[in-house]
Amino acid sequence: MKKRLLNALSLGLAATFASVMVISIGGSAIANDYRTNIDNMFGTKSYEIVEGDDSAKFQKKYSTVDEMIEAARKVAVKEGQEGTVVMKNDNSVLPISSSTKVALFGVGAYATFPYLSGDLKAGNADAVDLKAAFVNAGYTVDPTVAGVYEKITNKHIGEVVNPWTGQISYATQYDMAPVAAPGDMTNYQINEVPAADLATKAGVASTWSSGIDAGVGIVVISRGAGEGNTYSPTLPALDYEGKATTRNALQLSEAELSVIDLAKSSCGKVVVLINSGNNLELGDISKGGAHEADGIAYIGCINDYQLTGVVDVLVGNVNANGHLADTFVANNLAIPASVNMGSGMFSDKDIIAANATNGFDARFPNTEIGTQVNSSFASGVSYSADSYIVEAEGIYVGYKYFETRYFDSIANTGFKADSTAGSTDGQGWSYSKEVLYPFGFGISYLDYEQEITRIEVDKSLEGNITADIEIKNKGDKTGLFTAQLYAQQPYTDYDKTNLVEKSAVMFLNSAKVSVDGGASKTVTITVPTKYLASWDNKAGTYNLEEGDYYFTAANGSHAAVNNFLGALGKEATVGTSDNGTMKWSSASNDVTTFSKGYNNYSIVAQADNADINYWLPGKVTYMTRQNWETFPVDYTDSSRAFKLG
Repeated sequence: MKKRLLNALSLGLAATFASVMVISIGGSAIANDYRTNIDNMFGTKSYEIVEGDDSAKFQKKYSTVDEMIEAARKVAVKEGQEGTVVMKNDNSVLPISSSTKVALFGVGAYATFPYLSGDLKAGNADAVDLKAAFVNAGYTVDPTVAGVYEKITNKHIGEVVNPWTGQISYATQYDMAPVAAPGDMTNYQINEVPAADLATKAGVASTWSSGIDAGVGIVVISRGAGEGNTYSPTLPALDYEGKATTRNALQLSEAELSVIDLAKSSCGKVVVLINSGNNLELGDISKGGAHEADGIAYIGCINDYQLTGVVDVLVGNVNANGHLADTFVANNLAIPASVNMGSGMFSDKDIIAANATNGFDARFPNTEIGTQVNSSFASGVSYSADSYIVEAEGIYVGYKYFETRYFDSIANTGFKADSTAGSTDGQGWSYSKEVLYPFGFGISYLDYEQEITRIEVDKSLEGNITADIEIKNKGDKTGLFTAQLYAQQPYTDYDKTNLVEKSAVMFLNSAKVSVDGGASKTVTITVPTKYLASWDNKAGTYNLEEGDYYFTAANGSHAAVNNFLGALGKEATVGTSDNGTMKWSSASNDVTTFSKGYNNYSIVAQADNADINYWLPGKVTYMTRQNWETFPVDYTDSSRAFKLG
């Protein structure tokens, strides 16, 4: 029998993945099935029963179940009140005046994601949809538009069969709704009916839109999301009939844009609500876009009562105080992490399979072992080493990429930040062309200022950064505001030599505070000091480096970077430097204080072999800010596929 020798890479990967698989499958089963025997052998206790109210780990806060349910409902509404982010507000479209009628457009306005009960949503009988939320707030919802979409979506109660037990239950269903679970890396179907097809689909007269009577049109754009549902940045989306389109799923579809145009022509003003767990490309409806909307608000994935809180924001019952948890960009394919999204397949992956040709694995005699990945329900073993993942972007993910490259385009011109590498249009890279709405950004109805007034840094292992931020409410009403604390670490010659990567801005924490009209209030934010330290490969641990550390309060990461530029005497090119900073300095490099965890264990690198360069030296070039021309290339492309042998 001919046996083939495996090289260091294939042996290491095969052994690692096979061992992890065996441990994960066998370990949990043994622990659960033989819990009593294990306890008897080692004298341990897997669990302990303790009786008495005083000994309970979780103390009850409510006297009755109804009281608890009402408290939970208030939290759900609060998520809408504090989580809704107003991203664009032109022509005073928001808040919507009490005398204004509204019209709700889009399938997502009547089947807002998630609309399914069970894993995605509670499915309470008294759940509040968008139409009910507006009506409850005292607004008139245009019946003409509602009638069309209610016919198309056809909300009803239907049977649901449990795939495991066969048991039948009943739940709310729709004839048309946003696809809740698109699956991984598939062609996502956007269930939106083009404006031209609405009359036919609903079975109404072609002149139906002439009956619309509303001052503000609300258009809901929905995308399903969740575990096991990853969008492909390159595959075309499908339309509501299942036909391939010319756009990807995170762009607004032609059908959605036609509905927005219908709302614009039928109503005085238009607000688009983004009902998605993913960041969409919103250039078409942003400032200067071909389908520009007056207002845009991000509402995320809603719960049973959240839309009540969303409407509270839209109509001004509460001040808009939400802020973005990610960066919305013009082109998702220009994000460094998108370049190698997914995994690459080794071109000669079959050489590591265990079989009669390659030889069998001594641990599993005469057992053929392939390279395919088994599901969690499968039996047997797999080397699972047919693919690799390259994260060539390093730390430069989200705002840490866009804001750092912008900062370097002004403060460090030798870093080639304005090169064509990674630019959307193939011309010189420019922040204004790449970013639409930065991390941490959010519009407040009430004019306000935030300023850092105190900073203290305790440079001990369990020490904290303590910052005071003063919020000045310049409006005439009481409102809720968000204070945001940002920091900038020094980027030194030592970092450049030893490839210690740091972003030009780092979000530390935030806090919300209610401030009366015309008044000021100070909020204190505390963050562990360890977050100022950076991983240092040369030192082999975390290093709190010598140099100046700047802190600021700002409405988002971009405003923070502009403040840091101002502190350095540099002029911002997108936005202005309008807030102060405070500085704290470290006298020397400190590779001792944060080299141990709170449990006194040393912090050292544990996964050097997770880097493909460990096995195939020099194959991957990781992006470094000292040369932005190192923007990632696609290592998953078949022309660049790595070989095991």
